[in-house]
Amino acid sequence: MSDAERACPYCAEPIKAAAIKCRWCGSMLAEDHEPPLDEPVSLAPGQQLYAAMVRRDTARWVSGEIVIASLISGVAAGSWWVGGGTLIALLVLMNIPPVAMLLGGLLWGAGGWLVGGLFESWGARVMLALIAGFAGWGVHWSAAGGGLEAHAARPRRIRRRRR
Repeated sequence: MSDAERACPYCAEPIKAAAIKCRWCGSMLAEDHEPPLDEPVSLAPGQQLYAAMVRRDTARWVSGEIVIASLISGVAAGSWWVGGGTLIALLVLMNIPPVAMLLGGLLWGAGGWLVGGLFESWGARVMLALIAGFAGWGVHWSAAGGGLEAHAARPRRIRRRRR
């Protein structure tokens, strides 16, 4: 070994003298080293594919939800102008992520409230509205870019266990 190299204390493989992490075993060598917080954690290829599939599927949910809400509002009001206006308004508003999450939760919650009315119980109405509202919020959160990619892009600190 040269002066520019030393042996890793964990796996005994040669590494650079200034190394803070072993390239062979992945052990952190410097006690005081903290990874930078602005460095994103990337997804593995399988997770990237899964995240893309989830995003595509949630986008389909949101599109179907917009059409169904527009049809219901048009039929309930007895006017296709109301249905068309609802369709245009939802197409615009659902492209603003915070508004989409709020509206998604409210729309699904209203559907849960209506279904709960079939059971003729206030408890069923409230519980189904809450469950549906949170489910709708979750779908819109995922469609707005939450989920795996948001979690992976979040900075994290890795603490090394002392041996």
